[in-house]
Amino acid sequence: MCSLEKNVSRMLLLVFCAVLVLVVLNQYGTAQAPATGAKPPVRGGPTVLSDGQVKFVLNAPQATQVVLNLQNDVGPSPAAKPVEMTKDDTGVWSVTVGPLKPNFYGYGFIVDGAAIPDPANRNIWNQTNSAWSSVFVPGPEADYMADTSVPHGYVATVRYFSKVTKSERQMTVYTPPGYGQSKEAYPVLYLSHGGGGNDTDWIVCMRANYIMDNLIAQGKAKPMIIVMPDGNVNVSGQSTSISQNVYPEELLNNVVPAAEQNFRIAPGPQNRALAGLSMGGILTLSTLFQKAGALAYYGIFSSGLSDALREDLVKNHMDMLTNPAINKEIKLIWIACGGPEDIAYKNNLAMVDFFKKYNINHKFVQGTGGHIWDVWRHNLLDLAPLLFR
Repeated sequence: MCSLEKNVSRMLLLVFCAVLVLVVLNQYGTAQAPATGAKPPVRGGPTVLSDGQVKFVLNAPQATQVVLNLQNDVGPSPAAKPVEMTKDDTGVWSVTVGPLKPNFYGYGFIVDGAAIPDPANRNIWNQTNSAWSSVFVPGPEADYMADTSVPHGYVATVRYFSKVTKSERQMTVYTPPGYGQSKEAYPVLYLSHGGGGNDTDWIVCMRANYIMDNLIAQGKAKPMIIVMPDGNVNVSGQSTSISQNVYPEELLNNVVPAAEQNFRIAPGPQNRALAGLSMGGILTLSTLFQKAGALAYYGIFSSGLSDALREDLVKNHMDMLTNPAINKEIKLIWIACGGPEDIAYKNNLAMVDFFKKYNINHKFVQGTGGHIWDVWRHNLLDLAPLLFR
C-alpha cells in the first residue's frame, strides 16, 4: 500500500473513532443535571451511618403503609421489632434507626400486610416460609465476622444425587484461603443448619466464611473445608425416632462421598467433624449415636435430645448409648447453648445431665443470649479452634 493510501486509511480510522466516542458520550456520558424540579434517584438498600444509625428506604409509591421489620437479639429467632416508615412526595418510604450495636442484622419490610425482603439488597436469606435481607453494622464487637483485608476462601454450590431421597440435592461448600493454589488435603467440618433453613444459612446468616477467614489468618484455627448440607431430608413413611432417622445415612452415604469426590479432603474419621444448631444439633446427635466412630469431633449448638428420644435410647437402643466407640474414638463432643431465654436451654441442660449419667465424655459451655444467629456465630468461633488438633 502506497504512503498516500496509508495516510487516508489512518484519517478514516481516526474519524470513525471520534464519531464512536461522541455516540458513546451522548448515550452514556457524564451524569446530566436533573431537570428543574426533578430529584435524583434514591439509592436503594440500607445505609450505615458513621454513628451506628442505619437508614432504610423502599421505593413503593402505591403502598399505603410500610413497616420496617428489624430483627433484634432477644427471643426466638427470627425475633423482630416493627418500625413505622414515612413516605415522601416521590413515593419513597424511609426510616432511620439506632444507633445499633455492631452486629449483623436481618430485616425486611411489611408492605400493606405483605412481608418482603429488601429488593435493593442482594444479601437475602430464604427460609421455608419467608425471606430476610441483612445489613452489617461494623465495630470491634463484630470484627470477628467482618469482611476484613485477609486472604479469603471460596464458597461454592455443589449438586449431587441422593440415594436416600432419590433426587438431586445441593450443599454449600467453603474452601479455605490458599486451597486453589495448593495440593494439600484438608480436614472437613460438616455443618448443619436449623429448622426452616437450608444449606445456605451458615453463609448468608452466620457469615461462616468470614469467621473462618479471620480465624485462619490469625492462626487460631487450622485451615479446613466446611461442607454445609441441606438437612431437610424428607423420606415418606419414615419415623423421626432415633433408630429411623435418615440423616446419618444421607450424610455418610451421600454427602461425604460427594464432598470427597469434588474436593481434596483428608481421609479418615480423625479428619471429620460434625456440628449443627437447633434442629441441626439433633441431626448431629442422631449421627453421634448411630455412627459414633464415623467422625472424631461433634458440636451441638442450642439443641438436645427430647424426652422422647432420650427414652427411646434407653428403652430400645442401649447398645448405642453404651457404645465404647463414643469415648474411645470420638475426640471431642462440644455442647453449647444460650441463656435461659434460649428456647432450647432446658432441653440442653437435660441432655448434659443425660450424658453425665451414662458417662459420655463431653465439654459443656454455658453461653448467653437467645435462640438466635448471634449465639451460633460465636459457637462456631469458639469450636473451630478446637478441631483437628
